[in-house]
Amino acid sequence: MAQPTGAELVQDLTTMLREQAAAAQEREQRLVSMMEDLLRGQGQVLVTHNSGSGSLLCIPDSGAEATVVGPKEAAALGVSDYGNGVPPQTFSAAGGYPLTSVGSFQATIQLGSRRITTEIAVIGELRGALLSWWDSVQLGIFPADYPLQLHQMSLPDRSRTTTARNAAPADETARGAAAAPPAQSAVPEEM
Repeated sequence: MAQPTGAELVQDLTTMLREQAAAAQEREQRLVSMMEDLLRGQGQVLVTHNSGSGSLLCIPDSGAEATVVGPKEAAALGVSDYGNGVPPQTFSAAGGYPLTSVGSFQATIQLGSRRITTEIAVIGELRGALLSWWDSVQLGIFPADYPLQLHQMSLPDRSRTTTARNAAPADETARGAAAAPPAQSAVPEEM
């Protein structure tokens, strides 16, 4: 097999770079459009749970490892029984400020044609709702190759489970494997 010429290599590289630039521009436009919709209040997600359903404005948070809502948002969705005997779990806000989960509930979140099932933690100190990095990727808000949180990138792979910052490993928490993404992960296998 003949080796490609220098001109062929340059052409192939140019084509590849143009394709990557176009894909990056498309991802950026999609993210900007989604964020504009959220800021205008048009980015509401449909949340369905055992007791009913409702719409909620959720902010995608690339630093959040769990999807969380405040008690008022849980009540607005019709969720009243989120304690279900699970011991409180401690999360940390940006800057290390401790937050305590007062419970959680399983729900299906739908944005457009995308639908996911996830565990939503109810945080006593929180007003509003935040979508985790993983749930934002699964809903198509962030592209599949959107960067992981830096501290997660430096941790060893623990079967793709996530923990709240400063929390015990997932196998030692009440959430356990519930926090783990499905087997078909959008997260790169090797860093």
